[in-house]
Amino acid sequence: MPQILQRFATLNKQEQQVALAQLGTYATIMKLDGLLNESLKEFPMITVNLEDSAIGRSLMEKGMAKGMERGMERGMERGMQDLLLDQLSHKFGDLPPWAMARVQQAQLDDLKRWAHRFVRATSLEETFD
Repeated sequence: MPQILQRFATLNKQEQQVALAQLGTYATIMKLDGLLNESLKEFPMITVNLEDSAIGRSLMEKGMAKGMERGMERGMERGMQDLLLDQLSHKFGDLPPWAMARVQQAQLDDLKRWAHRFVRATSLEETFD
């Protein structure tokens, strides 16, 4: 790898972009993303922005997709928490701090289960049992 990077440093900017794309494909196939990024840091004369590389774009796309997925999941949790708190307080009156905390810390599976129990529950405690 060091020999490849030394040769890379002698290329002009356009040749570096082409070579970097080729190295990016190779690195992805060989699972060497981390090694390539660390190796490039050792050669400060290389002026290629990794965000413009195949590796950089791929990593950014994966990170954005994962972030969007988590954001949507968190949004659904938050909406379900708010709705359940509203329904519980409408049916049972002011909620004690323990009930509010339990709902606000719950994940979707628990929230869905409690929302189904809430319909038939005759007490706040019965919703969570």
